[in-house]
Amino acid sequence: RPAPPAGTNTSEAVTRVLLAAKSDWGNPPALSSWQDNTSFVYCSWAGIGCGLFNGTLLPTAIVLPGPVTGPAPPSFSSLTSLTTLDFIAARGISGPLPPSWSQLTGLRELHVASNNISGTLPQGYSVLGRLTSFQAQNNSLMGPVPEQYTRLQNLSSLVISRNKLNGTLPRFGGEGKARLKTLSLDSNSFSGMLPDTYANLTSLTRLQLQLNPLQSYLPPAWSRLASLVLLDLSADQLVGPIPPSWTNMRSLRDLTLDNNTALCGSLPNFDYTVKVSYSQNSNLNTSCPSPPPPAPRPPRRSPSPPTRNSTSLP
Repeated sequence: RPAPPAGTNTSEAVTRVLLAAKSDWGNPPALSSWQDNTSFVYCSWAGIGCGLFNGTLLPTAIVLPGPVTGPAPPSFSSLTSLTTLDFIAARGISGPLPPSWSQLTGLRELHVASNNISGTLPQGYSVLGRLTSFQAQNNSLMGPVPEQYTRLQNLSSLVISRNKLNGTLPRFGGEGKARLKTLSLDSNSFSGMLPDTYANLTSLTRLQLQLNPLQSYLPPAWSRLASLVLLDLSADQLVGPIPPSWTNMRSLRDLTLDNNTALCGSLPNFDYTVKVSYSQNSNLNTSCPSPPPPAPRPPRRSPSPPTRNSTSLP
């Protein structure tokens, strides 16, 4: 392979970065094989995958193999040959996601789920144009999802459920050719409307937005989601009717609308293969209330007659 982008591209420098991270993590037993004995030895260490770049073996994957406690290392930004960073098995990586990881422009998989990650989602990760999978669920991330993430055109899976994220839902599908197949934003504090732009995510198979205080209508345009198999919108404070056009989602098999007490109107006639769950929706199958009449317009004021200046006769 050609050389990766500028970064740490000698075996000695890679070894120093990896062993420094191991030391910062307290030399955990899961990384006992990380020992500096021979040249290119890191390619045989647990959780390290390598590739050949201009005659030099460099790490392409770091998949931590077991429990590790400590911060996410900013120094990994120098390992520009990486295509995979996977800390899921660590269970103890803490602190913020390093903004410097935006230098890992070859990264395809970034998996930090089920750790103790805090802080916000770095806006700079929007330059990771090759990223296909970003999994950061079960952490303590907060703040909004940077709108720039919607331009990650190779992203097929974004799973950031069960955090403390807020703001409005990111408007994927509004620009470019989004390839999302899985979008899981559930169990956060997102508010506002369900984006009608999601109707453009024609490859989407799984959409999970449950347990967010959205207070939104259901977009009729989502009927264009022809590949969607699972849609969970339970406990989202949704209002209004279920669009009859949603029966056009021919791949849909699981629709969950539980605990949305302001949904109303009749249930559309979905295909028998669709499992529809709508428990604790006391107004469903009842008539939707009529919209309030428009506010009366204030009466038009008739123009005042022009006033004349009085003049004194000589």
